[in-house]
Amino acid sequence: GGKAGSGSGSGSGNKGGGDTDVDAQLANELEPKEATEFHRNTPNGIYHLRLKDPYEHQVAMELVYLWRKHGAACWKWAKLDGEPFVLTPALHWPDHMPETGVLDVAVYVRRLVTYQAAMEQV
Repeated sequence: GGKAGSGSGSGSGNKGGGDTDVDAQLANELEPKEATEFHRNTPNGIYHLRLKDPYEHQVAMELVYLWRKHGAACWKWAKLDGEPFVLTPALHWPDHMPETGVLDVAVYVRRLVTYQAAMEQV
């Protein structure tokens, strides 16, 4: 894989913030989740998914659907079998997702409005 760009080159102090601050904040906010703790309305968390396990494979598929819906930025620090991994449309996941291996990924969906939360605001 190629090396990803490191953002804009104009480092004028900490005024802009950039992704590094966001990533550091997320690292503190996101907590490891078991596959059984996954819920569509509250997907944010750090996952370690064994793809050969049918349930964990299903959770991985759900995370791919989130990636498709909310964009690549909602997946952080992804690894497949311990190697840095970047999901792209060309991989045709979840249809062609491997049946074995381990997917590690932190998921953070911003502005995720759940149905229940929307109803409480009425």
